[in-house]
Amino acid sequence: MSKHRSGAALGPVAHGPSLFRLVTYRYGRGAILITTNTSVRDWTELLAGDEVLATAILDRLLHRSHFLNIKGRSYRLRDLEDILKKESA
Repeated sequence: MSKHRSGAALGPVAHGPSLFRLVTYRYGRGAILITTNTSVRDWTELLAGDEVLATAILDRLLHRSHFLNIKGRSYRLRDLEDILKKESA
């Protein structure tokens, strides 16, 4: 899921056209920050197999973009594991 400035969540599968409109509107006007655990090469599948839509969105997002690829364990999962360990002790 992605969030835009208003805080509304956009589920890409159900709202691919809405995500496209948002990205198109923001393109060239200002920054867009998207966090995902889905690889760019899997976005076509994520967007219900719509290769044209995925290509159009990615074309706009990847132009002049910066990637931060963070590897490692999720902080949320690590914290949950710590909580569960404390509860079981």
